[in-house]
Amino acid sequence: MAQAQVRPAVAGDGLAMAWIQLEVWRTAFSGLLPDDVLQTPAAQLAASWTAALHATSQTVLMATEGAEAVGFVHAAVDPDDRTTGRILVLHVRPAWARRGHGGRLLATAAAALRDAGASVGEWWVPETDTATRRFVGVVGWEMSGGARVLDTGRAMMTERRWTGTLDLQLSG
Repeated sequence: MAQAQVRPAVAGDGLAMAWIQLEVWRTAFSGLLPDDVLQTPAAQLAASWTAALHATSQTVLMATEGAEAVGFVHAAVDPDDRTTGRILVLHVRPAWARRGHGGRLLATAAAALRDAGASVGEWWVPETDTATRRFVGVVGWEMSGGARVLDTGRAMMTERRWTGTLDLQLSG
């Protein structure tokens, strides 16, 4: 098996991040997102991700296995409550799921958020995303009662707020 790692994302990762995002959207959210969103050109998404990589107040990390980009996380400390670190996006390519990449991404992002002064993590997870809900529960986070409904342009999507400690440790 190739070496798996998490590293800071660099400007050249924007396109890989865009392709990962599109793959996850098309697999997990095809019934919720409009076709035009699912067909967004990767170069358009890449430009947004490249801009996020230059924001000093955010953490963007890339998971790799060997030379293959397999996932990424985008996290930031809440500017209004510096004790809260937010997981804004965490995607792992479906073919690379259940190999520890999500856990490594989340634990590394949690460490970066702790280093920035946060002590509590927050992540809004779609109700329909059972894999992510299961994953967040396994790491010890809990639904905190918050809910929000987003109009995706194709359907209404409810997200639930999960919160937990940023003192996450990698097992094994």
